[in-house]
Amino acid sequence: DSNLSVDISYGDSRSQLMQNGEITRYNLYNYTITPKFIGKFASWCTFDYQMKISMDKMITDAGKSSSNRYSHSLSLGVTPIKRINIMLSAEHYHSKLSGGEIKDFILADAAVNFTLTQRLELRLNASNLFNRQDYSYISVGEMRTSLYSYSIRPRTIVTGIYLKF
Repeated sequence: DSNLSVDISYGDSRSQLMQNGEITRYNLYNYTITPKFIGKFASWCTFDYQMKISMDKMITDAGKSSSNRYSHSLSLGVTPIKRINIMLSAEHYHSKLSGGEIKDFILADAAVNFTLTQRLELRLNASNLFNRQDYSYISVGEMRTSLYSYSIRPRTIVTGIYLKF
């Protein structure tokens, strides 16, 4: 079983602003394309892949600026034997700013589940394996400067025993 889908969106905003006593017209455009693919390599291996491509462009009387962002996420589920399930997932963020600067960021997680009986399961989860705690960049254009800043929770390792009733 496999599933392929594509989401597409477009935004167009036209307005004007007053800057130093002069009216400046501007247009903002945003395009986003998100293909997704979910399926199985084999009965013991599943995957979920998503890519997101975003393109922003601002055009003013004074000039134009643009930025492109790409992100990928991939999750793999592996069941090497009946009682063990391993999940690996990663996300990659890539931003190309109008000044040519490029920013990349990767997050990775892992989980292992051991089924001891039909009612008892042991779990070990690790989030943010690379322990990246922030992702930020500044985009400078003709009419705007934008600061993007994301706080990321630190590496977390959680273990648990789950009893089903």
